[in-house]
Amino acid sequence: MQNNAIDFDNVLEKVEQDSIGKADYITPLSNITMLSDGGLAFFKTQDVKGPQIRDLKFRTTDWAETQMFSKLGMPVKYFKRIKEKAPELVLNHFNHWASKSSNSVMLRTRIRDNGNPIIRGFVSDKYSIIDNDTVTETLDKIINQQLGNKNLYSIRMFHLDEKRLHIRLTFTKMSKNVGSTSIGMPDTLQVGVDIVNSEVGAASLSVSEMVWRLVCSNGLRVWDIKDAFSQRHIHLKQHEIYFRMVDGITNCIGGGANLLKEYMKTMQVKVQNPFNIIDNISKSYGLTSEFADNAKTLWEGEETAYGIINSITAASRNLPNERRLDTERIAGRLVSLSPNQWEKLAIPEDNSRDKEGF
Repeated sequence: MQNNAIDFDNVLEKVEQDSIGKADYITPLSNITMLSDGGLAFFKTQDVKGPQIRDLKFRTTDWAETQMFSKLGMPVKYFKRIKEKAPELVLNHFNHWASKSSNSVMLRTRIRDNGNPIIRGFVSDKYSIIDNDTVTETLDKIINQQLGNKNLYSIRMFHLDEKRLHIRLTFTKMSKNVGSTSIGMPDTLQVGVDIVNSEVGAASLSVSEMVWRLVCSNGLRVWDIKDAFSQRHIHLKQHEIYFRMVDGITNCIGGGANLLKEYMKTMQVKVQNPFNIIDNISKSYGLTSEFADNAKTLWEGEETAYGIINSITAASRNLPNERRLDTERIAGRLVSLSPNQWEKLAIPEDNSRDKEGF
């Protein structure tokens, strides 16, 4: 059975390494200029708040570029599309609108010894900094003070990229065996928490309740209903994070236990035409036909709502992290559907009505 947990000390080390060279600068937008090669620089270093500034030329990540265009009212898709063919047009628009702006921004950057400084985030100067290392250090304190024994928890997933940190933790004593999979393996569910943070404004700091399914053939899956704690990067001081996360995790334990009960009820909901159901769910939520086909392939042959939800969460496994989260939230909504709503979903698309209301 695929049941490999991740060592939390390794998580702490990776987040610490990722934090090396990060620096923040606050400056008026009018103090930023785009150069002929697309890089960004400051007009006057004396008008910048932050660490000591050298003569730096920054590149932007794709996400920071999206934020940058948005702040200046420049249509993002258009300017990203033409920047290779008409870079002078992008330059002229940026420099014109930046020079006219009365706003200030915070540039969340990374500057390392190997050069190539980058802007990771182009955010408001009112942005409240909640860095990933603060989140993981806070989680480390909670684990040591509240859980202590490593046998009481497992880190099931760790994801870190330029946009977000994502950690999934389960409580090993809050497990339920609900039978066997289609290939005869134990089907075990665990209550846990899902923690997401973004240093660059791509997501709030959130702690969500979840249920984790351990299976051999389809890996590990999760679905959640709501955030037990969600905090935008504004109006939160760092010393408050610990207590808010403790409350969030505590609430998730109770909420996850309730979610587990609701999820198990879907095992009793019989369905017909499972492939119609998968198609209708995909169309209702804007999922691709490729996703629907993958979910059908991963369907384990169980004609219940439980089996359909498993196929959706299995198909979400191979999506990029951000899209995977969105799809798993869709699966979370499916847990609460009534038998009548599942019956409506089984009707072919051309003959069905009001499926977006479930």
